[in-house]
Amino acid sequence: EVFLYYWDNRDGPNFEGWWFGNKLGGTQVWSHCADKGLVPPSLGWKIPWDGQVRPTLQVGPKHEMDRKEAEEKLKSISADVAKVDSEAKQAMQQATTLAGNMSN
Repeated sequence: EVFLYYWDNRDGPNFEGWWFGNKLGGTQVWSHCADKGLVPPSLGWKIPWDGQVRPTLQVGPKHEMDRKEAEEKLKSISADVAKVDSEAKQAMQQATTLAGNMSN
């Protein structure tokens, strides 16, 4: 199990903020964000907890993260379709040209 929780400054300012760990207030923690907001921040998470901020870790509601992932996939698929469409049109033009040359 993984817990996401806020820890106040009772253990000092270096331990205040949002945490990912195996239990509330436990010693096995994986990530920390010093943000003091009422909800977990989406960015600014350090991995390991005392390491550097990892911009690749984003936290948010599952439905919002799913929506963003779906939008990224749609953009990628749309780009692939546009490329295939362009290649198909080019192939048709070449075929039309060849067919015209063969009938002469």
